[in-house]
Amino acid sequence: MNTTDQQTLAALNALAHDGVVAISSRRLAEDIGRTRDTASKSLGRLLKGGYIELVRAGRGVQSARYRMLTGPEKPAQNPDNNKPLSDGFEGVRDLFRSQDLYGAGCLFEVAPKGVPLSIAQVIALGVTRSRGGVVAQLVKLESMPVPLASSQPDPAHQQRKLWTFHELTAEAEATNLEHLDALGARYRPRYRFDQEMQHLNEQEINRERLGLEPYTVIANRDILPHVYENPHTGCMFFFDSSDYRDDYGRLHPGYMGIGAHRVVWIAERGPVPAGHDLHHDCWVRPCVNVDHLLLVTEAEHRRIHAEETPAHLLREKTC
Repeated sequence: MNTTDQQTLAALNALAHDGVVAISSRRLAEDIGRTRDTASKSLGRLLKGGYIELVRAGRGVQSARYRMLTGPEKPAQNPDNNKPLSDGFEGVRDLFRSQDLYGAGCLFEVAPKGVPLSIAQVIALGVTRSRGGVVAQLVKLESMPVPLASSQPDPAHQQRKLWTFHELTAEAEATNLEHLDALGARYRPRYRFDQEMQHLNEQEINRERLGLEPYTVIANRDILPHVYENPHTGCMFFFDSSDYRDDYGRLHPGYMGIGAHRVVWIAERGPVPAGHDLHHDCWVRPCVNVDHLLLVTEAEHRRIHAEETPAHLLREKTC
């Protein structure tokens, strides 16, 4: 089953009621971000493969009705108990794992940020092939509480718009997720419950390794009394007894230990949400000063480190 068929099957499953779904090829094409012809061919392959059954053909304004079946290639069990079964939403962050926003998410992930693009240039990214599909996905991104794309007139062409994709910050993602969670099932992100449970389980494992003591107790007893503060920069250094290559101050070394800065953050600011990480704004890894830490998404964290400059390295040495 190719990617398009996976997206089609996921869209049908999301709309099905008692195992039956009524949908037109035009509507399906908009949902999966493909052309109408591609959506029709995908339905044909799913019918031939035994994944769906045609209950009633479409006539006039009436949409075709399909019954969802268990296809021969569909796994009956999850081979990896730590991950949910694939529902066709791979390759996008949690925010876009819904039936209505998956196509927009695929487009957002590959699009350059902060660069005005014409519709033709967006189509050239190779995610959505039709002009109508691209416009539909862009409108979804622009309609979020914190817009992830915006349009502006093209100064070189009065009748054309340019679209700019914006970076997704932790605050913007949290605001948009809160908005989507309050909507219906079409928009509510998938796997959020599973991801939160996995994240909480990891937090509990860390607590077990720390002796099941509250983070505030550990921070105030084992970390903060032993820090060295740089009076010029405000950095608070915590050095452990082990020589780790990544230079982070760590507690209870075990397997790679637990970051001391993370323990102090949880003690003073609360848990780190699933899908997020802590970035040292001072670029000094042993620093445990929470005022020098930024809560960012994992994607934003990778981007920050990918753009690391010699100036940052010099700043780290002088801190």
